[in-house]
Amino acid sequence: MGMYGSKPPPPPPDYTKEKAGWATEQSAEYQTEADAYNQSVSAFNQQLGGQQAGISDLSSQIGGLSIADLGEGAPDYRSQLGEARAGISAANVNTARPSFSSAGMSPWGSVSVNVPALQDPNEGLRSSLLSQVGGLSSTLEGLRRERGAEEGRVNQFRSGALGNIAALRGGIGRTGIGNEFGINQLGSSLDQLRGNISGFTSPIASQLYGDPSGEGVFPTLQSRLGSAQSELTDLGTRRTDELGRIEDFRTTQEGGYDALRGAFAPLTIANEGALRQLGTDIGTQQLGIQRFRSDIPTNFSPTLQNLQSLSGDVKGRLAERESELSRIQGAESRARGIGRDVASQAADTGIYSSSGLQSLEDRIAESQEDFGNFSSVLPFDFGTAQSRLTGAGTTLSDLRGQRSSALDDLISRANVAGSGLGEIPLQDEGAIRERLSSLIGVGGDLAPFSGGRVGDVNAAIAQSQAGIDTRLQELSTKRTEIETGARELLENVGITTFTDLAAVQAQLDELGLVEEKQQLFNATQALDEIGSIQDRLNSEKQRLENDLEASTGASGRERQSILAALGPGGVPQFQDFQSTQPLTAAEYLALLARRQEEDEYGGAGGGYNTGFSSNLGVIQA
Repeated sequence: MGMYGSKPPPPPPDYTKEKAGWATEQSAEYQTEADAYNQSVSAFNQQLGGQQAGISDLSSQIGGLSIADLGEGAPDYRSQLGEARAGISAANVNTARPSFSSAGMSPWGSVSVNVPALQDPNEGLRSSLLSQVGGLSSTLEGLRRERGAEEGRVNQFRSGALGNIAALRGGIGRTGIGNEFGINQLGSSLDQLRGNISGFTSPIASQLYGDPSGEGVFPTLQSRLGSAQSELTDLGTRRTDELGRIEDFRTTQEGGYDALRGAFAPLTIANEGALRQLGTDIGTQQLGIQRFRSDIPTNFSPTLQNLQSLSGDVKGRLAERESELSRIQGAESRARGIGRDVASQAADTGIYSSSGLQSLEDRIAESQEDFGNFSSVLPFDFGTAQSRLTGAGTTLSDLRGQRSSALDDLISRANVAGSGLGEIPLQDEGAIRERLSSLIGVGGDLAPFSGGRVGDVNAAIAQSQAGIDTRLQELSTKRTEIETGARELLENVGITTFTDLAAVQAQLDELGLVEEKQQLFNATQALDEIGSIQDRLNSEKQRLENDLEASTGASGRERQSILAALGPGGVPQFQDFQSTQPLTAAEYLALLARRQEEDEYGGAGGGYNTGFSSNLGVIQA
């Protein structure tokens, strides 16, 4: 019997066997369709594989081609690529791709069916092969275009070379032996043409213009180059012969000049007749040179200039005595003037300008050298000028000594200003700045000086200045440290809650140490922080003192209240507390003493109601 008195329902029918049989039949049908499709796909893929092998072979052949391989008799790769493209395009899968479902609906309900695998046609391979065919076609066409361009280049080069050779031979015919530049230019042009022709390279040049003998290319060009070379060689030979004639004449004239120059060498201003005959001979040779003619431009200017110069020498020597006498008189006059000027300048020169002293010394040396180098076949006298220069040199030597002593003194003062700085107490700013003032004085005394050892003095000043600056910076740093300490103390005091006077006094003691440092190092920048700390601590001290005074007064009042509540025998009298245990007088006094102790040592603050007073309801502390 069921819960409600009825029978249970019968179990559902079992169709497992029927479902399995139906699933097996369906799977077999799927497999038959799949096999037919897969066979068609396999045939398609095999067909593409066959095409792939052929394209691979064409790729190897075309990939190794150059434009030289595309001449007459070359394979027709264009037709082969067309056939390959057609074969690839004709390949197809002749069976439609079936569609399967893993879930089937049998007469007995839903059934799971095995789905066979389907092959995929290699369409990617078809696309790849078609792309390869297209690429090979492009490569082949590119090579054909390159060959066409190269044939045009070879033909253009040959035509240009023929024209250049023709122009060169025309230039050779128009050029005379006197045009050296033109002959040289023609030779350079011929060499350049020969180099261009021999240096021209092309993979198909021999196919187009190869020498039948097999020894080169462009035989026509080589033949015409040979003719041009023969014509240019003949022109050069004729020029060489004429140059020889010109050079023989030049040698003769140079020998004639040398003879005339040799005859002039021993002559002096006393040989007037010989000098005048020599002048006549010089004019005769000059006229012979001027009458020489040739198709080649000649230049006898050096010989003519030498003859002209020699003619001038002859004329000059005739007037040499008068000129020499005038020269000696002028030199003696100038020497006396220089001696006076130098002596005057030496007397007026101070010690400050090194360049001024050096300039005057140089002038003395140069003048003495000039006097010493003066020479003449006639007598002369520079004695007075030399004496004045010697005196000026002595004056300059004395000035040099004075200048050196003055600069030594400045260097010493500069070094003294920078010495022993570490021994000066850091807080003695006045002493440090006295050193700085002394150093500034050295700089002022150095100002008039220039050149020479001024740089050494400046170096000494700079070194001492650096030491002084370092000490002043150390003082500044110390003052900053003091200010920083004061600021930190201010921050600490500001955040501290003071509960007793001892804590305030501890901070006041620390503030005193900061004040001592501030006064010692004159750290005025810390005064604001010190003032703020003092105000804060004084305020807290006053507050705590007021609290202590108030607490002491409250304790006295509480004692009086308790005594007033005591009855006979010291027993307190309660208003209405029947359940309260009365305390003795001693106990009350002990309780009062504890309260006072709490007030003194930071227990409950002023205005605190004790437990005892709260129980009484009458005592308010």
